[in-house]
Amino acid sequence: MFCKGVEKKKLHLAHKSLIYCTHITRNPILQYLVAYGHTNIFGNKLHENSIAFTPTLGYITYDFETMDEIAETSETTQTTTILANLKPLSVAMTVSTDTAESFYFDIREENFIDKFIEMLFEQAKLVAEYNIKNNALYQHLHETNTCPELIKKMYQRFHTVKVIGFNSARFDSHFLIEHLWMNGNSI
Repeated sequence: MFCKGVEKKKLHLAHKSLIYCTHITRNPILQYLVAYGHTNIFGNKLHENSIAFTPTLGYITYDFETMDEIAETSETTQTTTILANLKPLSVAMTVSTDTAESFYFDIREENFIDKFIEMLFEQAKLVAEYNIKNNALYQHLHETNTCPELIKKMYQRFHTVKVIGFNSARFDSHFLIEHLWMNGNSI
């Protein structure tokens, strides 16, 4: 049945259009920064006495070097199929804070992946401390004790360290996760 126009919806438009930005409305840290002028996310100038928010500065990168270990080979007249397992040979890690420090572990060391994971956790603690120490807005909020709920959320966010795998990261993360689970760690 077609509408004959008897019943109409009443639509009320706001006098000012509101922007749709869920990345801000769902993130309490960004809400605070935008509301109090601590970021120029929309191209606005910062307030006079404003402390600019800086992104996370420290992070960790890693890369595994692997070798194919042939597990099974099957040949037909038209195709050859080779099934191989990747065997980790070495892993390199770079910790980026105000300086860059590199670590290298290889197959010549016994349990080199476990030693890498141990060093990864040690360095992650240092990176988290660096990120908190070098964020002026967090330091200001912590000293003045304004908005304790936001301070707690920022603290949690800065204690989440970015660990980035390079090249064949999906294979690299397999070695990492496998050894984390074997040692009883949780991620």
